[in-house]
Amino acid sequence: MKIGLWLQDHRNDTEKRFNEVMNIVKKSDVDLIVLPEDAYIPFNHLLEEEDYVFTTLGKWFSEADKLAKKIGKPMMLSARQDIYFENTKDPRPFIFSYYTNPQATENETINRVYFKNTMTGYSPLEFEDYENSILEQWNQYAPIFLKGKKIGMTICYDCNHPIFSALYGVQNIDILINMTGGNVDYHKWYRYNQVRAIENECFSFVTMGYMPKRKENSYVYGFDPDGYNMSFSNLMDTTTKKSNIVDSVYVYDTDAYEAQPALTPSDPSENKYQDLFVEAGNISALIEKSKKLTDELYVLNQGSDNIIFVVCDGETVQVPEFVSALLYSDDLKRIPNKKYIIVNRRDDIEDKDFLNLQLDPLLRVRAMENYCAVILESPIANRCYQTSMNRKSQIVKEVDGKFGIDLSRTTGPEAIWSKSKNSVNVVRKDTYNKLIDICNEWASQINSEEE
Repeated sequence: MKIGLWLQDHRNDTEKRFNEVMNIVKKSDVDLIVLPEDAYIPFNHLLEEEDYVFTTLGKWFSEADKLAKKIGKPMMLSARQDIYFENTKDPRPFIFSYYTNPQATENETINRVYFKNTMTGYSPLEFEDYENSILEQWNQYAPIFLKGKKIGMTICYDCNHPIFSALYGVQNIDILINMTGGNVDYHKWYRYNQVRAIENECFSFVTMGYMPKRKENSYVYGFDPDGYNMSFSNLMDTTTKKSNIVDSVYVYDTDAYEAQPALTPSDPSENKYQDLFVEAGNISALIEKSKKLTDELYVLNQGSDNIIFVVCDGETVQVPEFVSALLYSDDLKRIPNKKYIIVNRRDDIEDKDFLNLQLDPLLRVRAMENYCAVILESPIANRCYQTSMNRKSQIVKEVDGKFGIDLSRTTGPEAIWSKSKNSVNVVRKDTYNKLIDICNEWASQINSEEE
């Protein structure tokens, strides 16, 4: 399948340029065209004239259908609508994506809506009836069927949280597409979306929009199910091999591509602040001193801190819904001042390519997405991973046979869903916790059916 990703240039948000790009897409052989989060679309003004998007598909959606029919291509578009509440001065933005294929065959999906969950002014995670309204009525995580492939879509920061993608992954999707606003840290977005491909065993694509006068730039990404970069073509310049040319449409072909060099791993670094020392290759010594809560959860008291060891040995660390269920477990609720360390012990690693190209990025992201430390013990490598304050990746340097962990950067879900960051995060966290349970239920049901 050929997927076109428009790296939109918001310096040239005009109806003229929009139509020029659509005409180029129309003449191409792409099977699907994807626009970035909150894209410039000439009919976005219609969102100010209709009912709220989470209650009805109004004029904007009709125009999107007409556009897709006009260019003869299925489309993924994204926009925002300002939601006004009583007794509030400013509106809260509600961001969504829309897939439309007016020319769908009998076995293909005609349309689907996805509502952004995180880093947004108003989130469906705040809905009291999320399970009923979003999962059942809107069928948000139902795969999109196109040309024999199953596709899922997410928006921007939702790719930082594994469950939003895993809800598709447990349904064995082939392709996952993320629409991001843009101007993000290249390495952070690379790692998150690379791992979403690896853990869900699917292709993963991202496109963005460029906003001037920002610190960071905007990019497109394409990863295969093994997490390798994919080769691409450019509709605006078929001769170029340069990536991330703004205002271009990049095309990734899931049936014909070359694997490209992966992101070069960073060198290990020693933490400035070190609160816990772990002997390389002997995390079991600390676990044996800990109180057992379950077969996978242990707690070690150290001063005012309670260090939670989350044991995900073998391949279980590669299953996002399994790891998430432990980190958000009810068994941990009453424990104060929690610090989280994921433990992955395995004796099945002999291939350095698997270690460095697949397991290493996955463990990095486990630390990043959960704001915790990760310990790996294997026959060919012992490693420790942490995340920086802004959730970038770090490999902790081994010094005198030990890893010095900074516990201030291991505060886990409590930090990610901190009320100080957003007053409604407590409600959003509770709903996310429910989604973890639902994801595991879906996985069990599907596995039973397959057996």
